[in-house]
Amino acid sequence: MRSFFLVCLLLGTLPAASAGKSSEIDPQLQEIINKIDARNQEVQRLKANFVERRDMSLLKEPIIKKGVFYLDRELGVKFEFEPKEDLILVVSDQEMVSLSPEAGKAARIPLKKRRSFLAHDLLIKNLRVVLDYFKVSYTRTAEGEIGRTLTLTPTKRKAKKKVRELKLWFDETFLISKVQLTAPDGDVFLLELSEATINPELDAALFSTDIPEEFELSDRMDFLFGPNTSL
Repeated sequence: MRSFFLVCLLLGTLPAASAGKSSEIDPQLQEIINKIDARNQEVQRLKANFVERRDMSLLKEPIIKKGVFYLDRELGVKFEFEPKEDLILVVSDQEMVSLSPEAGKAARIPLKKRRSFLAHDLLIKNLRVVLDYFKVSYTRTAEGEIGRTLTLTPTKRKAKKKVRELKLWFDETFLISKVQLTAPDGDVFLLELSEATINPELDAALFSTDIPEEFELSDRMDFLFGPNTSL
């Protein structure tokens, strides 16, 4: 089964966005986006627990997985799923590596240059990076202020083919805490971060993409996600 992060890669791969679109945004909304982006830039490293939930039309019950999430702005992101899942994902600007230590299997997939990967951009880059492809709507608080939940709706054909709706939640410090992606087929993928530690000391080895020589290596992810979901 697909992970949330891989779903964002599969559904949210878009040509790299150009700068400057944010000047057309409503001034009040732009102020919120500026706060979100400023907070995001303060976070060079992050460790948090994550819960991943998938509601899929072909399944009666949601699929829920948990683990620990790591971020280093220079090195990439890492998802360590609970041991029973036997899955580790490491994603950098250049590649994605999956490891199943118990199974002795791994996959290495180069990421295309000059492409924008939605999940990677939302967690590492500025929110305005994706605004060339989405219209942003928001709710207001009882006091009339813009709330900390944003809904992004695709405006371009290429984006509409990949994402129906993207919903983002931010905590009181404007740090992203939850991402919900609704696919064109109606399947919903949710990633929620909690108990975040900001700028902890993280060993660079956490983000290593080295694969033990004895592992069975593939350039596909069939053994994790099935033959119809390979990159």
